Amino acid sequence: MKENKAQMRGIKYLWHNLEYILAAVFFVIMLVALFIQVFFRFVLNNPIGWTEELAVTCFVMMVYIGSIGATRNDEHMKMEMVINLFGPKGRLVMLIIGDVVFAVANLILAYGIFTVSLNLKKYGMTTAMLHIPKWIPYMVLPICFVTMDFKLLQNIGKKIKKIKELDNPESASVNKSANQEGE
Repeated sequence: MKENKAQMRGIKYLWHNLEYILAAVFFVIMLVALFIQVFFRFVLNNPIGWTEELAVTCFVMMVYIGSIGATRNDEHMKMEMVINLFGPKGRLVMLIIGDVVFAVANLILAYGIFTVSLNLKKYGMTTAMLHIPKWIPYMVLPICFVTMDFKLLQNIGKKIKKIKELDNPESASVNKSANQEGE
């Protein structure tokens, strides 16, 4: 019984931190590729080209997959100076507006990159050194943008709930006491 709970906690941890774990994996692969490149170039005086291509691809993947986690935790870029000019409710409204603008931009980018990916697949283009079909790494980007939008919608829902709690403080205290009793 305890083993099952520990396994479930481990699975929940992995699922909850999947973006960061994947970003870390790409980071390690990038570092290994760069280390190999430096070793071959400066120690053996025989540079190899595929390591640079792999490192660049891993860097891009790391950044975009890591940005999903930043979006999930509401740590993406904001204009804090402008947002802080408002009261608590006004801040939340401005944050929601920012999230909506971010989500729309993500959808536009996802559509554009998805179209590019389809064209790369259609023409059978591959990377220069690794000969990986180019559409595969390109297709990761629209998936990341759509996943960020999903996380943004979750954040918007949380902010709307906070606004409702600010409008009706009695229901917020009732919800808190109900949550405490349920735990």
